[in-house]
Amino acid sequence: MKKLLTLFIFFNYLGIRAQVGIGNINPKANLDIRASNLQNPKNTDGILIPRIDNFPNINPTAAQNGMLVFVTGNGTPTKGFYYWNQSNTSWISITANTPKHYIGELFKGGIIFYIYANGQHGLIASLHDLNDNNGAAWSGITDTEIGTTAQSIYNGRNNTNAIILQNNTPNKAATLCDSYSYGGFYDWYLPSKSELELLASQYFLINKILENDGDPTTKNLSAKFIYPSYGRYWSSTENNSVVAWCYDLHHGQLKFYNKSLVCNIRAIRSF
Repeated sequence: MKKLLTLFIFFNYLGIRAQVGIGNINPKANLDIRASNLQNPKNTDGILIPRIDNFPNINPTAAQNGMLVFVTGNGTPTKGFYYWNQSNTSWISITANTPKHYIGELFKGGIIFYIYANGQHGLIASLHDLNDNNGAAWSGITDTEIGTTAQSIYNGRNNTNAIILQNNTPNKAATLCDSYSYGGFYDWYLPSKSELELLASQYFLINKILENDGDPTTKNLSAKFIYPSYGRYWSSTENNSVVAWCYDLHHGQLKFYNKSLVCNIRAIRSF
């Protein structure tokens, strides 16, 4: 009995390590799948990759590097095949002929000013300044620090939410962005310090495109040193209880100003 058990374990081990053939008896690789007929295949001769509507909320790890999925198009990501690339911690599209977006493209309610993930995702700016180009103060509360929830240099969405929780004032910068809607999109927010810097870096290209798009409702980013904003744009990044960061487009630099000062407001959203 002991010898039989030993032989069973041995041959079972060999079977586990053997090459596997599906539709053939002489596999040429660890897994070798053959069609039922090369010239006249069945409509079931294929492999179904796991299908998902949205990417997982928690990113894969190095153990899943190269993992392949098929996105259905019923969620946020564009339909197609994607693989997990651990080196840049992102899903990369491998679908043939998947269109790549570009900086300056008029897309999903605004104009693209930043691109990542192989041209499939990025940031979009609104096509005009909010509040009828009159600008607004950063907040209605100008002497109380919100804290770390509004001090991210890259997450403008979280900053915007935190500002609104402290002071949901309709005519102030964060609330203007949060309540803005255009092109059927409602997820606009006040850009963070770094997001605003990326937007400012595309000042020339954005203005060139909006000047020549034939639409009188679109407006350039304004660097004019005139009242009331003097070419300044608010970010959502708080510095302390009194001041927040903005981009001085006229002088081409990031600065911080008192929250009560008027600056221009350009909403953004991600895609």
